[in-house]
Amino acid sequence: MISVQVVRQLLNCLLRPHLVDGKFCEKYFTLRKQELIDAIVATVNDKRGYALLQAKKLIFEGEPAAVSAIGTVELAENITQEDLLRQHKKLLESAKIEITISGGGNTAAAEKLIRDEMAALERVSPVEKIDYRHNSPAKAKPVYKELKMQVSQSKMVMAFKSDYEDIYTAKLFCMLLGATPFSKLFANVREKMSLCYYCSSAYADRKGTLFIDSGVESCNIEKARKAIEEQLEAICDGDFTDEELENTKRSLCGGFKSNYDSIYDIMGWYAAQNTRNTAFTPEEINERIAKLTREDIISCAKTFKPDTVFVIRGEEKEDCDE
Repeated sequence: MISVQVVRQLLNCLLRPHLVDGKFCEKYFTLRKQELIDAIVATVNDKRGYALLQAKKLIFEGEPAAVSAIGTVELAENITQEDLLRQHKKLLESAKIEITISGGGNTAAAEKLIRDEMAALERVSPVEKIDYRHNSPAKAKPVYKELKMQVSQSKMVMAFKSDYEDIYTAKLFCMLLGATPFSKLFANVREKMSLCYYCSSAYADRKGTLFIDSGVESCNIEKARKAIEEQLEAICDGDFTDEELENTKRSLCGGFKSNYDSIYDIMGWYAAQNTRNTAFTPEEINERIAKLTREDIISCAKTFKPDTVFVIRGEEKEDCDE
């Protein structure tokens, strides 16, 4: 069976990597190290992504989430063979291991191979339990920070934090605010007021944090900031129609159902469910979404408090044309 062959090769890569004289192959070690450094350096080329990376350092200051997943150039340059071997050994001994098999056919032989290989590992007992959801505490007073760069378009990232328990209500609120082409931010701040080149929202449910990022002209930063806050306030005041709410529900539910379009997407869906200690299907979540009311959205919206505004200010002219 092809699945058994693939699984065996995967396990060999993970458990029996290619070593030369007790070390990883120097050629591949050097290549991968340089690839990592290049990837870190390249983050600045995507100014929108770079703004989010830099904003998270401030938004989650003092928390693990403030650290970039790919690290820094300095850390990457200092990685040694000994460091890598030590971390590989530590992962096999103590990391939480999650294995997902998705697709058709009989997977019994592949599953047995995985179980046998995993059972042979020398593991630390018990493995540390991971609490994936850890809401970021809101700052006592919102902070504002600017970074000046030679960019043609300024970037603004705003963060709002909440301890609201139901993440799916929060996801629906987020979409109503700024995650669809008919959302409040898109329809008003971008289209009607023409204050942003883009303006959208995203909700990090494991951190209880709402991100709103936008591309603006420097002279419009304060206007855009105020307009964004006004759109959030509008939802808190119930200033949205039943049609807007229903269209947003359809969009969110359609997105959840689209996970069935790809093996990778449905695996990602259940990987995310695992981080929440749940195993809901997309259909089950869609049933919950369908029952949410405008009062639920208003109640949820009111819990989000301003936390951080981070701006990469460009050097274009400051006087916008009227």
